[in-house]
Amino acid sequence: MSLLFSTAIIIGLVLLSRRFSTRAREPISLSSPDFQGVPEKHVSTEIPAYICASDNDKIRRDQWVGRLAEYAFRERHRGRYNVLVIHDSLEYYFNSNSIKEDKIIHYSDPRNGALPYRLLVFHDGEVVNFGDGGYINWTFWGDFTRHGVSSVTFHSKKKDVES
Repeated sequence: MSLLFSTAIIIGLVLLSRRFSTRAREPISLSSPDFQGVPEKHVSTEIPAYICASDNDKIRRDQWVGRLAEYAFRERHRGRYNVLVIHDSLEYYFNSNSIKEDKIIHYSDPRNGALPYRLLVFHDGEVVNFGDGGYINWTFWGDFTRHGVSSVTFHSKKKDVES
């Protein structure tokens, strides 16, 4: 147990030395096909309002985070990529050389105002969450290995074999 804790501390210190900035970013929309076979010029880069809506009287924040991630994984990208949704005000480290989509989406909280969440869609990568865990702060879908409570490695999805 102490070896695992020591390893986590060392990894955290190494990652902190590389200091990932979590400053607010402008929303970025990279084109990504919603459905297979649909020409890219006809695909919307916007996420539907019914997914982004923070209907506080009907859905909790953790459910909203899960709904956003599930939509991106199942419907928007058809399970072809890994998906991470993380509260963008947290301190975290994210690394991937194969990002397909990167957006900032705001959750409207009556007490805390607009809370920025980062939606990332990518082939492979890693994330370390230095902030609070829990589904109100982050969730992910895809092919991954979780290391403890705050570190996740994502693996490339296997490519479909064309006949």
